[in-house]
Amino acid sequence: TTQETYHNLRSYRDEIDVYAKAIKDFSKLVPNLVETIRRGGSAGTTNQEILCKTVRPHPDGIQALFPSKQLSLTPAGYAEPLLTPMRHPSFCEEDHHINKLRTDYLVHDYEQMCLNLKPHSKTIFVDM
Repeated sequence: TTQETYHNLRSYRDEIDVYAKAIKDFSKLVPNLVETIRRGGSAGTTNQEILCKTVRPHPDGIQALFPSKQLSLTPAGYAEPLLTPMRHPSFCEEDHHINKLRTDYLVHDYEQMCLNLKPHSKTIFVDM
């Protein structure tokens, strides 16, 4: 591993911890966004954009939590970079049995998910 790659991985590991804390501390009561969009008119309006900004984990958007700019941009919004071992970065550094099933490294771009909602969007619950 090059020094640059090592530095990038360490930066991302620190950023993912900040992101996980921001999500945990995000204490706003979020309304049912689909119902709010249905009442407010068609998707894509300024009202929906304003509504979706309320689900940002940081006032400047999710990118502000990842200053190293290592997030991947997908049509569904930002996502974690595809890094091996496809687990929380602590899996390789610390007792991997503790970190084996951690999912707080998964990045959710709630603002973009909200912007993708349409008045006819459905909620589907999956029992795993």
